[in-house]
Amino acid sequence: MLKQITIAALSLTAVAAFAGDDFNFETATMGEKKAFVVKHAYKTLSAPDAYTISCAIEDLPGNKASAIINGLARNAWQAKMIKDEKQMAANMMSPSDMWTETSWTGSSSEGDSRPMRMLSVKPKGDLSYTQAIDILNAGNDQLDKGLVWSMFTPRSFTEDMIPTVQNERLLDAITHQIQANAMWTEPYRLKYTSLAPKSW
Repeated sequence: MLKQITIAALSLTAVAAFAGDDFNFETATMGEKKAFVVKHAYKTLSAPDAYTISCAIEDLPGNKASAIINGLARNAWQAKMIKDEKQMAANMMSPSDMWTETSWTGSSSEGDSRPMRMLSVKPKGDLSYTQAIDILNAGNDQLDKGLVWSMFTPRSFTEDMIPTVQNERLLDAITHQIQANAMWTEPYRLKYTSLAPKSW
């Protein structure tokens, strides 16, 4: 009983620290999403990356800013749900079980969170710009998807002879945010100690 209470307390504390103020993407207004995205960025990213995201959603035209805000807020919310599922799976394991990449298979109804779920299996892996945009756009409507892709179109080789995209600094910050969210989905593991008397 004590073990279950401890696990529940740890899980609730972790969720509160990550999401803050019981953020719910489905019921939040655009203003609440915007405030959450900025607050979350400063909580989880380096100051330059957080500043880049904060300035971008202030300076971009309204429809483009909304597309970025929706993508980032939804991604953090998806990460919270994945974290909860992984933690429940980890809590059901016995002390002798080893956590492996295949021990958590995810929800049967993945929906729009599938790209993020795939990243959360190997959160320390590399994330390309294309993958980052796909994850950011997961769940966005067609208009928002088009707006996001239009912000990060490939730049011509003739500009500086390096293949890159428009608004590269912002896309770097967004990629770092998605990676930070994926890393956060890793569950906590309790350390078990024996209460049996020592025999020596």
